[in-house]
Amino acid sequence: MKAPAQELKSLKTHKGELSSELRELKEKQRAIAREINSKQLEMDETLKRLAKLTDGEIIVTEHAIYRYLERVLEMPMDEVRNAVLPEETRNLVLEMGNGEYPVGKSHRIVVFKHEVVTIKK
Repeated sequence: MKAPAQELKSLKTHKGELSSELRELKEKQRAIAREINSKQLEMDETLKRLAKLTDGEIIVTEHAIYRYLERVLEMPMDEVRNAVLPEETRNLVLEMGNGEYPVGKSHRIVVFKHEVVTIKK
């Protein structure tokens, strides 16, 4: 068992260490709070800008356009997919990976991570 003087010194040392750690943690907490506030202000500004851009506008999404082509114009989507990426081009992509590939004389496709990401004329 420690002598009272030795225990007192040990506890005072520990108290000093804890005080120092608490100050550091509180400063980190303030820094995080400032960062949160900054991001919240940025989010608020972004939401305001979005609202201005879409105010009074109705946006037609790509999904809605896709469904219109499929359901209203009754375009067979499998045929469209095959026209975008015919079997011979698909095989070339599987062999070569990412890149730009010609599809006949009609267009070129750009493939990234096994997805056709755009089509060029």
